[in-house]
Amino acid sequence: MLLFYPILLFLSGWWLSIGLVPENKIFVIAILGFSIGILADLVLVWKKLTKIYEINIGLVIIIYLFYSICILGFFMGVPIFNLILGIIAGFFVGRRLKYSNLDNEEFNRSSRNTSIFTTAVILVISAISAFLALKDPLDTARNLQGMLGIQAFIITTPMIIVLIIVGGTTLAILQYCLTKFMAQIAYR
Repeated sequence: MLLFYPILLFLSGWWLSIGLVPENKIFVIAILGFSIGILADLVLVWKKLTKIYEINIGLVIIIYLFYSICILGFFMGVPIFNLILGIIAGFFVGRRLKYSNLDNEEFNRSSRNTSIFTTAVILVISAISAFLALKDPLDTARNLQGMLGIQAFIITTPMIIVLIIVGGTTLAILQYCLTKFMAQIAYR
């Protein structure tokens, strides 16, 4: 919940100002949106922060999905940074369950379900990233070569496909483990 309004208004200010203001003023509009979002957070969310673990789980899921898309967009289709959300989700669920005074069996079930959810989301995010990468594999290959400083060989489409499969699988496994691990730490 925290930072929902700053990020929403930052992105809104950024994208809505394109074409309406000079290019060098877009960032100023985005920062203004972010600042208004911080004020909105202070007014609307801060008072409720003590009851954060009582938030409706459906709203938490919507916020998680919102940030998943934002992070994917912010990092230009590279899904590795979405792992951060799984860590946050694990911590949130662990603390929520601790404050709910649930037994170990209920904790294990809830943390497993949360880990499965975050893993499913990162698989969808990885699929979106894969689609974007394979939409123009030559451009993706050039971007990877430039980003990684690879000059010894040419990156081919089959290499990109292997990277997508291995990377997506690795991200899914990591997401599950990190979410579950963080829930256990937060529950203690």
